[in-house]
Amino acid sequence: MKFGTIKEDTENRITLGTNKAEEIFFGLLCITFYVFLLWCFIPHMIHDYDDLGLLDFGVGIFFILFGAFGLFVVSFSLLTKFKVVIDKNIQKVIIKRKMITGQLKSIKMIDFSDIKEIEILHDIQPEYDTWNIHLNIKQGESEWICSDHELKVKEIANKICELTNKSISHYEKDYQK
Repeated sequence: MKFGTIKEDTENRITLGTNKAEEIFFGLLCITFYVFLLWCFIPHMIHDYDDLGLLDFGVGIFFILFGAFGLFVVSFSLLTKFKVVIDKNIQKVIIKRKMITGQLKSIKMIDFSDIKEIEILHDIQPEYDTWNIHLNIKQGESEWICSDHELKVKEIANKICELTNKSISHYEKDYQK
């Protein structure tokens, strides 16, 4: 899933946000899968309770808990908006996480002077690759900004570099070795 779709791009500001259409599609697929898990295992455990072995019981409980937890996580992610604003005029990076109901979950402001560098992290997995942008902050922290495919991440990182006048570093984590 991609995070960090460009919502606004001007000379002095870039706004990144989540792509809700993709999230809703992915969320509905996950919810369908988790409901299927619950639908398959709960009736089996209730009706055949006397004939259940320890292994069947353990597997059933695992899938029921996995399905319930998955429903919770997907529902929560569908109800949360993520927005990053990088503004040259106010010299700040503003990271907002907000519930769809209107409640502000968290807001974080980072001054441009607190940013050491912009980091592009390429995670190489056996099944897939991910490209992420992080802001390395002087206090030793790292703040995630977005994930996408290589060209989009480099485009966004270059725009952030122009706005903040910070350097870009590239790192690779190869999990195949």
